[in-house]
Amino acid sequence: MARGSAWLLGAAGIVLAACAHPPAALTSIAAADLSRPGREIPPFTPQLVRNDAPELCAPYAAAWENQFRSPGEMDAAAIDLRGMPQDAAFRFPDTDYTGRKDGLSTFQQAVRHDLDGDGENEVLLVVGRDIGWRYLGAALYVFEDEAAFDAVVKAYEARAPISSSKQGWIDLADAALGGPTAEFGIVAQARLFLKDGALYTASPETYRPRVADMEIETLRRVWPAENAGPVCEIRVRPPKDELEAIAATFPFLQALQTMYGGPGENLMCYGTMGWTGVDPRRLLADIFHRPQASAQPLEIPRDDLPSDDTARLLRALNWGASDPEGWAVYQRLKHGEPDFLAQMAEHYAARFDMTPEAAEDAALRAWRALMDRVFYARSSDAPLASLAIEGEPPLVLELDAGAAALADAALTAPGLLSLPPSPQNRAAPRTAIAAAIHAGLSASRIEPVFLESWAYVQRAGDRREAVRFAGGILPAAVSRPEVLEIVLSAGIDANTPTNYFGKTALMYAAQTGNIEAARLLIAAGADVNARTDSRGAGNPTTGCGRLERDRRSALMYAAENAGEDLIQLLIEAGADTAARDTQGNDLNWYLDRNPALLNGGAGRPGRG
Repeated sequence: MARGSAWLLGAAGIVLAACAHPPAALTSIAAADLSRPGREIPPFTPQLVRNDAPELCAPYAAAWENQFRSPGEMDAAAIDLRGMPQDAAFRFPDTDYTGRKDGLSTFQQAVRHDLDGDGENEVLLVVGRDIGWRYLGAALYVFEDEAAFDAVVKAYEARAPISSSKQGWIDLADAALGGPTAEFGIVAQARLFLKDGALYTASPETYRPRVADMEIETLRRVWPAENAGPVCEIRVRPPKDELEAIAATFPFLQALQTMYGGPGENLMCYGTMGWTGVDPRRLLADIFHRPQASAQPLEIPRDDLPSDDTARLLRALNWGASDPEGWAVYQRLKHGEPDFLAQMAEHYAARFDMTPEAAEDAALRAWRALMDRVFYARSSDAPLASLAIEGEPPLVLELDAGAAALADAALTAPGLLSLPPSPQNRAAPRTAIAAAIHAGLSASRIEPVFLESWAYVQRAGDRREAVRFAGGILPAAVSRPEVLEIVLSAGIDANTPTNYFGKTALMYAAQTGNIEAARLLIAAGADVNARTDSRGAGNPTTGCGRLERDRRSALMYAAENAGEDLIQLLIEAGADTAARDTQGNDLNWYLDRNPALLNGGAGRPGRG
């Protein structure tokens, strides 16, 4: 893909305007100053940190070293153990299995083998277990007596009509043995091998979500029970604190982490955002030390087409359009992108002896990998991506396009109002409008698209869609009173909730200190005593939960953030000065947190 060339918008051949951000300077890698902070990234390769059985640990370490230097992600489920000294190998399921779908979730398999060499068969039974909707695991049972296993089978056959097949095996095997011999965590295939009368596995021992950083991988002995335990341990990734110290020198990575949700945030519900993907910290080891790991994008149906990168850009823009705070974080992301590409290219050129062109490509692959994983490659929460994936003609933008250029292209894309019908596509117009408002496009440019989109929503007669449309537009419009006036004049209800805990446009105006917007909203009938309410709104599958300080009003937001004039405006409009939040905090408590009032020595509004 030719960076710096003029990509066109669809078949109409409309050349985009100049970008807000200049392209990253990736052509001067040889002259780069690698002594600058963040350029000196300590080298890393897998390290053997436990070596209780050298004859096993040496080839185990070699297997991890081979995977470390190979393309793709590092994964214990895919490590090649054929070089291990072994007397027999067992694989459950026993057929080749690729991917991470339902290989073990509804699975049970038994293998008879003389494990201890006494001439009598033992029985290995592996039963799949679900651990959450996306996680797979398995339990291993070793029956040292074939007759005992046959008795379990007989009991199961009598019980099967009243039990699921998988749970039936688990219940009966647990009853026979008192519990599993070993358990496997998130694996699509459980693998064991036999050496000198003992069973070993490299499959992870316990449940772990796939977003977790696993620094240490273990080869463990699982049978006989009296000798079970870890035998070899390999550090396959640098310590988290080392990675995060390096990442702290990359504003782009810090913005991504904030978008995902930092410490203390509701991970999936920062601002009004929707679902995001994998914590970017999981990928840092690969980004810094394994450029070949990013050779393939995640779940992208085509290979490196301009429209694929456009979809990546638009997914991030979609997130930023959620509310004013989200837009501020998104701006940090855009500001950091050029330096990230240049910084990573410098690193790859110096550390991996790449040519400037190869280093540029590796840096671009790293960017794609991060964007695909933080914002799911096919996420239904990124409606603007539909303009690149499904638009007719597809929207194609320059990779280094700034936020204003992206928003302008999305707002005026020929396919914006003619995408194939779906909930995701219906959200694209409102998100494009919100992005255009945040990006500072003129009211005259925004107004016709807004009016056409709002008229379409009203004609459809879907009240829920109308609420979603209004709730998506209002947080952005609050920052632009001239646009807010257009939105309210078109009939948008000023009291429409904008997110899962019922934050209103007036609360945004109060929080941002926008007195002009507050006046417009009050004149349009905004309820000055509306309160946030996250009770019952929490959804454990997405990480959304109750607010720590719920039942907040616009006056509380203003008391904590705004100037005296806006606070007084709300009081004069009838705001309840005696209201308390769910922590019992009153107006005075919020006023005591307002730096503008405290530092400026202003008097306290609303006090006698």
